[in-house]
Amino acid sequence: MGIMQMLMSGGGDAWSYWDGMGDDWDDSGNTTSGTNDYLPTVLPAGAKVYWEVIINSPGTYRNFGLQTGTGGLGVGYNNSTVGYYFNGNPPLFLSSGGGGAQVNHGSTTGTVWSSGEKLMFAWDSTGGASNGLFYLGHEGTWYNSGDPAAGTGACWDAMDTTASWYLKTGYNNGGGSMTFTNVASASQQWMP
Repeated sequence: MGIMQMLMSGGGDAWSYWDGMGDDWDDSGNTTSGTNDYLPTVLPAGAKVYWEVIINSPGTYRNFGLQTGTGGLGVGYNNSTVGYYFNGNPPLFLSSGGGGAQVNHGSTTGTVWSSGEKLMFAWDSTGGASNGLFYLGHEGTWYNSGDPAAGTGACWDAMDTTASWYLKTGYNNGGGSMTFTNVASASQQWMP
């Protein structure tokens, strides 16, 4: 990377939109997930990436978030997801799957999700081996009073940046068929 490119990108500290949002989900074969699905692109190491998904038909008993390894989260409850457990509205945080949790396992997000709304994600793996930061947000507000641009209020810190983290769905044990549609480009007002 040339000096001019480094200056334009903030010297490597700038956020970029995650290219995984251009991929098809493995099971569904398109840009809207199946109920037990995953995006086959690993989150990058040594980068700051942001992405969004659109919520479709919120249905109870669903897991959604990060986990290592390929494949969906499975049809049973998955306690090790770094992300969400939607057991009604509002959903809960899950936190036993990686790093230090800044939100308590099973604590409520305090917000209700509706079809057509967006979830926001920010992954900062620039801190080295066990210093990954993962932020979650909804409709322009970061949970845990997060501020990815400032590096504060991550929902999880101390995540292993050398692991292969995938975005996944799972646990189809309730009403509805909750899925997520990739957003191809960032809402500029929300991207760090």
